[in-house]
Amino acid sequence: PARAALTAARRELIAATGLRFTRASRLLDSVRLHAWEEFGLTLPQLRILFSVRRTPGVDLGTLAEEVGIGASAASQQVDRLVERELLARTEDPRDRRRLRLELTDRGGNATDAVSRDSKRHVERLLTSLDDEQLRVLAGLLDVLLEAAVAAAPAPARARRREARA
Repeated sequence: PARAALTAARRELIAATGLRFTRASRLLDSVRLHAWEEFGLTLPQLRILFSVRRTPGVDLGTLAEEVGIGASAASQQVDRLVERELLARTEDPRDRRRLRLELTDRGGNATDAVSRDSKRHVERLLTSLDDEQLRVLAGLLDVLLEAAVAAAPAPARARRREARA
């Protein structure tokens, strides 16, 4: 749809909606934050774990690009995650100079727990909505996600397409 002119009323509506969205995100993230703390993980470390979960065998350079951090920072975080036995490095059989990253069982358990707890929390909240409200919310979230993916750097767009496949 064509963009509506940014009248004062529309700017106010966008601002009010943005505040609600930010507040809802913050409240929904509280469960994830608790899980991160429980495992002693930082946000960059959690993003790395979930990226490796999505793409087992990813190399460090690709991981750094996907997560949106420099190769040096990614390497330091990966070192910490390997030390904590959440990630494992393996040689690429096609190129021994290239290291591949995989979740260990412990890393898989950590990402599973964060995902499971977050999903349960959101589903509990959604039970307060009736079927029509759920359909409307799902449709609006699809529109918002498409806009966010379109505005995101290339790796995020590729992940979104892969998730739909």
